[in-house]
Amino acid sequence: MLPKSKYEKFTFNGKNLALSCPACNTIKSTKEVLKKPLVRYPRSSNHIKIIHAHYDNYSEHIDIINNCVFFSKTSKGSETITFCNLFRLSEVEDRAKAYEKITLTSLCDKLSNTSHIDPQTKQDIMNIILSKIR
Repeated sequence: MLPKSKYEKFTFNGKNLALSCPACNTIKSTKEVLKKPLVRYPRSSNHIKIIHAHYDNYSEHIDIINNCVFFSKTSKGSETITFCNLFRLSEVEDRAKAYEKITLTSLCDKLSNTSHIDPQTKQDIMNIILSKIR
């Protein structure tokens, strides 16, 4: 959360430790996430510009549309999207491809569980879906 380069004393504070993707963490880097400098670690998210993993409910601030596009619901959500550069086109495209694969894979799974479709039609449909996944 708080960059260790600016807030070394909070480096190993439990509330300052959270999982994040390496790209987001690198992009966030040393950006100032506090609204104003503090002496003690914040006890709530009121002093923090972006979503805090321990204090905030992510879905109250950001919607994820089709598992690939981030849409802010609040100013804190908007700040998080901007700070972490969540609108990176390459990331959006990767998430869209992954979402499409998951969706098509689940279609194949559902199709394999249908007994009312003749085997040849079922195979033809699965081949079409599999060709889209690749």
